[in-house]
Amino acid sequence: FFAALFTIEMIMKLSAMHYLYFDDNWNRFDFLIVMGTLVGLTMKFAAGSGANSQITTVIRTFRIGRIFRLVNGAESLNQLFNTLLLTIPGLVNIGMLLILLFFIFSVMAVQLFATVGFNGNYNQDANFRNFGSAFMTLLRFSTGENWNGFMHDLANGPSPCNEEIVYRKEVCGFAH
Repeated sequence: FFAALFTIEMIMKLSAMHYLYFDDNWNRFDFLIVMGTLVGLTMKFAAGSGANSQITTVIRTFRIGRIFRLVNGAESLNQLFNTLLLTIPGLVNIGMLLILLFFIFSVMAVQLFATVGFNGNYNQDANFRNFGSAFMTLLRFSTGENWNGFMHDLANGPSPCNEEIVYRKEVCGFAH
């Protein structure tokens, strides 16, 4: 129902304003939301009655985007939204800096701890055996997820400890 209502609204504005419709940022945003919803609904109906849940998720995402249209009506919300938009470039810079730090520490972790055998929390799901796993493990620890238990299990190592470690990718843990 709401998809049809917003589509009719967009068509009426387009027919009245023609190309001037796209001069306003909110109208462009509304156009993208309506088009995304229509594409999602078309894909859902094309898939049949047993439609894929991912398509439904896409449709819901575009429907949630309509909430931002309410911001246009309230001046104080509009000011907060514009402030948020102005801070996005700075947030992107900070995010890229964090990714760079995760990259550096992931490489260091692989170099230092790739040959340590699994023990407790240091297992197949959280380890430093390869770059991808190390990156995801560090990302997990940045949320505070059991980093101290992992640290203790990594420091204690498995019993017995092999001092002459030779790391081979096909062997899990210590190789003799």
